[in-house]
Amino acid sequence: DYRLASMHVSPARSLEVVPNATVGAEVRGVDLAHADAAELEAIKEAWYRHDVLVFRGQRLSDDDLLAFSRHFGALVQRSSDAAMVLAPDGTITYASPAVHDQFGYEPGDLLGRVGWDLIHPDDIEATIAAFTGVGDVPGRHATAELRIIDASGRYRWVEEVVTNLTDEPAVGGLVANIRDISNRKAAQLQLSRIAHYDDLT
Repeated sequence: DYRLASMHVSPARSLEVVPNATVGAEVRGVDLAHADAAELEAIKEAWYRHDVLVFRGQRLSDDDLLAFSRHFGALVQRSSDAAMVLAPDGTITYASPAVHDQFGYEPGDLLGRVGWDLIHPDDIEATIAAFTGVGDVPGRHATAELRIIDASGRYRWVEEVVTNLTDEPAVGGLVANIRDISNRKAAQLQLSRIAHYDDLT
């Protein structure tokens, strides 16, 4: 664990970031409805380190949640990994701006679609096996490599990490963080071909 000291008017108050064995980190000791500038900066630093942050016991109105999220819009815009939130039935309820940069989709165009429909048919069975049980246990996560179709109709290799945050009111779904690994896969294929050629010669 590590602590990021806040500069709140109360000197005894501190913001604590506790790395989680299953997903990202949990942030404690902050009221998001009244977070000051120093606390917001500490949260941003934690986000850079851990990607996924969990805040428990927060009571935020819609206005509070909107005000808090505005502080992080630029961070989301800069994230190189695409992120989606899916309902338990697989329906996409949120897509980050990075889905456009990575895969050519406008985020709004993905809302309401079923995530499975983006996956290459040959990868569905293995993907189901990899993510089986994640939706049953809050906090559980799993990783898989699979192909998804981009806006141009081309399949791209990705690494996808799915985390169950259905018990978090601010999320209420499965969070999928998606990274394009097409170049890595191409390099692996090339190395495999070279190795096969060496074996033949």
